[in-house]
Amino acid sequence: MVYHQLSELPSILDQIESHRLLVVADDGALAATGIEEQLVALLNGKDWRKFTGFAANPALSEVDRGMAELGEWRPAAVVAIGGGAAIDLAKLLAAACTNSGDRRQLFQHGPLHHDALPVVAIPTTAGTGSEATPFAVLYIDGEKHSVEHASLLPQKVVLDPRLSSTMPPRLTAATGLDAFCQGVEAWWGVRSTPESDAHAAAAITLAWRHLPAAVHDPTPAVRAEMCAAAHRSGQAICLTRTSAPHALSYHLTSYYGVPHGFAVALTLPQVWRWNQGVEQADCADPRGPDFVRARLSRLAGMLDIDEQHAAAAVRAWIAHLGAPTELAEIGLVTPNQFSKWQSSVNQQRLANNPRRLTCPLDELVRP
Repeated sequence: MVYHQLSELPSILDQIESHRLLVVADDGALAATGIEEQLVALLNGKDWRKFTGFAANPALSEVDRGMAELGEWRPAAVVAIGGGAAIDLAKLLAAACTNSGDRRQLFQHGPLHHDALPVVAIPTTAGTGSEATPFAVLYIDGEKHSVEHASLLPQKVVLDPRLSSTMPPRLTAATGLDAFCQGVEAWWGVRSTPESDAHAAAAITLAWRHLPAAVHDPTPAVRAEMCAAAHRSGQAICLTRTSAPHALSYHLTSYYGVPHGFAVALTLPQVWRWNQGVEQADCADPRGPDFVRARLSRLAGMLDIDEQHAAAAVRAWIAHLGAPTELAEIGLVTPNQFSKWQSSVNQQRLANNPRRLTCPLDELVRP
């Protein structure tokens, strides 16, 4: 269930009968939004502890640190405040609290033995849509893993656009691009359905129309539209999962330090162009290449751009947001670097792409 004001938090917690709480909060978000004092007041009468100081990409070591800090104290629910990292880490800690044993084994291979604790998600960015999914990203030894379980879907969400109003332009661009790319990938994904299409189309069009203003000239109305875009993108990939741009992105984040949304957007135009060339021999979508090409045509129509030059138009739009559009900009240029990138591609996400990736990555991203 989605709420739209932070002030509703006490009644939300009463509904799920949770009085002992772990609050997983991003330090930067707390400082930027200035909500820490309000949070203390809203949690008055609750037994709660705060976990902070984690990195932008959730790692197994952070989960281990959180559990060590909790010791024998166990919460009844977890409240997440921040961006995707805070929400994903909250989900992982909620699962760790109810599932004993080797956490590396549990999160790498699964499945969870017991349902996770209830999670209340309060996003302060407009991007990942993690508040709308049963997934949590976790990096183990520098490699990205996706933990999935129905109980990881937050039971309650506070989608208050005012909490995103202090995001700086670069963070606004990175998170917003993640929402846009998730919408696009859900739209062309091999698991797309009429239900996912509705969410994806909303995410795509909202982000395309409002992200430039959110980056360069934000208003409360624009921030609200981007919060909606992010949430709808999460609902879309909850049904479809992501595809090639996400499969290619994780290495760029792990080894080149590229923010996730920028890393995904970096190859989106090239993958779009690649997908336009789908044929029967390399089509991964059981509905066939004609179906895929028609989807891509409709996608260009949503954005009101020329179908033949869609990739170039999207790339120019991404550049206008201040995101990198060339691999050389992040330092990925040598054959050895391309080889390492090729070997790290997430095959699970890649399988959702409508056209099989049969060419080397240096050919895919060639201008």
